[in-house]
Amino acid sequence: MHRILSLLGGLLLAAGLNACHHATHPTGPIPPSPHARLFAISALPRLIPPPTEQDYLQAINMVYRAGARGWEATIRWKDLEPSPGVYRLGDVADTMALASQKNFTVFLGIQILNTVPREVPPDLETTSFSDPVFIDRFRR
Repeated sequence: MHRILSLLGGLLLAAGLNACHHATHPTGPIPPSPHARLFAISALPRLIPPPTEQDYLQAINMVYRAGARGWEATIRWKDLEPSPGVYRLGDVADTMALASQKNFTVFLGIQILNTVPREVPPDLETTSFSDPVFIDRFRR
């Protein structure tokens, strides 16, 4: 009887230690610390002559080889919404799919002000940024 209790106690102790180990060392990926830094680069090839799809892929691979795991991508709002309520999201979907293949974190920026020109849909070109119509459209 003493031997059975010792064996049972040993099994319980082992199970407890195993549970503690898994509680402090999860089996899945460890989430990044809120203070973790991510190196991100905008992957743009040379622009003259106009780049091909292969040029973009080479730029992305170069960014990856440099150690970046973040990718800054921008798109003009007027390209996302060429007319009111009509959205073209193919470029965004393609960017996200490519980034996913490389396991990049994507920082997507929508250009509204692009240095000097307003990059808004054509019907909003003369609408004030503070106009409720403009704000509502942007939120949609």
